[in-house]
Amino acid sequence: MFSEGFDHTQPDLIAARDRFTDLVTVLMSRAREAGQLRPDVEFGDLMIALGQLSRPLPGIACQGIDRFVHRHLQLFLDGMRTPAGSVLPGVAATMGDL
Repeated sequence: MFSEGFDHTQPDLIAARDRFTDLVTVLMSRAREAGQLRPDVEFGDLMIALGQLSRPLPGIACQGIDRFVHRHLQLFLDGMRTPAGSVLPGVAATMGDL
């Protein structure tokens, strides 16, 4: 949905994006309320991080890289948990930025 190869103004796509955004926002709120998500992690932070985790970097040709996915995902999740070890610099990306 973030690629350039289709019409971003298509009504069904906008509705699906809005539903997705609402659901993820609720999930993040619940995680914060449960004390499991850093208070300074925003929707845009999560979307950029997931984008980075879901595709290999250009030029990566590591054989068997898939066997490391769960390890790296766990490292990522540990970094989003509270208590935060540091203050996040800058501001979170907005849906418009994405």
